[in-house]
Amino acid sequence: MERYKRLFQSENNLYVEDSPVVVSAGAITKDTETGKVFAQIKTKNISDKTIKAIIVMFSGYDVENNPVGDTIKYEYLDLDCGCGREVGSKTPIYLDNSGTRSFRIENINVIFSDGSSCKTDFSGASPLPCQKTLSDVYDEDQTSQFKKLFGEKSRFVPQKYADVYLCACGAVNKTPECFSCGGNTEDMLTVDADALKNDGVYDKATAELNKIINNNYENALTLFSSIAGWKDSSEKADECRAKIEKIKLAKKIVEAERKREEEEERIATEKAKAISRKAAMIGGPIVAALIVFLIVLSNVILPANNYKKALAAAEAGNYHEAYHLFANYPDYKDTKEQFAKTKLKQASDLLDEGKYDEAYKIFEEIGDKDAITESMYNRAVDYLEAKDYDNAYNLFIKTKDYKDSNSKIQSIVDANLKYKYVSAEEGDFITIGKYYQNNSKTKDNIQWLVLKKEDSRILVVSRYALDCIPYDTSKARSAAWETCTLRKWLNDTFFNLTFSEDEQKIICSTSIITKAELIEYNTIDRLFLLSNDEASAYFGYDDAERQCTHTPYAKEHFENKTSDDVRYDTRWWLRDPGRSWHGTSNLDASIVDQFGKLYREGWPVYFTDCYVRPAMWIDIS
Repeated sequence: MERYKRLFQSENNLYVEDSPVVVSAGAITKDTETGKVFAQIKTKNISDKTIKAIIVMFSGYDVENNPVGDTIKYEYLDLDCGCGREVGSKTPIYLDNSGTRSFRIENINVIFSDGSSCKTDFSGASPLPCQKTLSDVYDEDQTSQFKKLFGEKSRFVPQKYADVYLCACGAVNKTPECFSCGGNTEDMLTVDADALKNDGVYDKATAELNKIINNNYENALTLFSSIAGWKDSSEKADECRAKIEKIKLAKKIVEAERKREEEEERIATEKAKAISRKAAMIGGPIVAALIVFLIVLSNVILPANNYKKALAAAEAGNYHEAYHLFANYPDYKDTKEQFAKTKLKQASDLLDEGKYDEAYKIFEEIGDKDAITESMYNRAVDYLEAKDYDNAYNLFIKTKDYKDSNSKIQSIVDANLKYKYVSAEEGDFITIGKYYQNNSKTKDNIQWLVLKKEDSRILVVSRYALDCIPYDTSKARSAAWETCTLRKWLNDTFFNLTFSEDEQKIICSTSIITKAELIEYNTIDRLFLLSNDEASAYFGYDDAERQCTHTPYAKEHFENKTSDDVRYDTRWWLRDPGRSWHGTSNLDASIVDQFGKLYREGWPVYFTDCYVRPAMWIDIS
């Protein structure tokens, strides 16, 4: 049986016009062990002032909705609650009448740090409207454009309700300027759906235009034509048409030139045959002269003229014509070298035009490794400037040690890690590090639960129990966190085995305070275990939230392998000393038992049947 049973839950986000706070949630819970009943009221500051106290007046009701006792007054004091922060989620308000099964907030008095106050009648409060998600209203192009305009945190359709603004990020604000994402809700409200759609198509078309390979402008033309009249789409479409026509004309010219050369070759062959026939009849010196002339014509005059034409075509940038001409007399003079130079010139021109993929193919053909590297490097720089980190990273890896590729790789890794975790919110799961989970041969990505988010860092704990090892295996068998072997294992073996060098850089060295009877001591750790207070505060009063599942790898290290229950044989260590049923707290460490309850009495530190859920702070500044 669960220790805490939910008896009542109010509607979320209750609000009254002109109120500086929103009642985010409210509930009544029963402690099944003690029989006590308590209420929880969570309020969020939506004003631009810091709150130092909140006084809530509420009335209780029994199961038949009859009033129970007098109006209850509860004071949240000594606060430092800025805009967007919440109060009361972990604070139980114990009720004198255990038969209370619901409540209604009568009024809320807010006292600000500047000495001013605001008292609001909440008896007629109603919930804020539920915002639709962007995908409920917009298609993929429109949603992408909305996020491009107002940030990746945008998830909802913005709304103006009474005197508050419901931002696209989900925050509630008194002013259009959002305290959470920095966006302007009034600007969001004026966004035109058709404009979002057209901008989305325009961006796709522009991307097609910029990544043209083999001069294929058809896709870009189709997209620009579909939004004719939007921005300069019509002009862009005309540009595509002009280039397409130019390509067609160039193909016609090349084809005509090919046919002309074939015709010249046919005529020359016919003339040669005619001359041969005449020579056979004329005989003597004239025949000899004609033979000499034909030899000179075929081996000197024609190749020389062809060679000059090929060089001229290459110089003019008519590369296809040049290659065709060079192929006519491949062994004439330095034709092979000139062919390679022309290839290099074409690739260089493509580089200048930003057509790196085409240039790269040519460089590969001619085997110019330096040019290949330069081509990939320039393309990577373009990707980086466009914040396309994946493509930029892959190309910079190929050009490692070239120019400043190494420093750019590092900047991408740093940017990706910071960008990856900065948007994480409390209750989200993130991945960082790899550890053995399914077996002892391969490591898998670790999932972490975000427990707390601050401006520059987030606190996380592993979603699953990752290993099963004793708290302390030294001769002392001590429950002192500062000297236990588990602390050393976490910050040495586990830390180095699990996280890459780049990941290690964003794991904070944190001052950890551990309470032991009448004293408390401080350690500096990157990895640590949660304390009793932290396990209580961050998981609330619901024991089920503290229950956890172990990995198959951790199970292999479990002392008692007779249990087949995947969930309920998982108890996990906390760092505080226990109260010990041995009579001395130094032998036992606190744990969360298999039912999710805090077991403050403690578990023997040398036992090998307790699991490990590492915790850490991650830098997101």
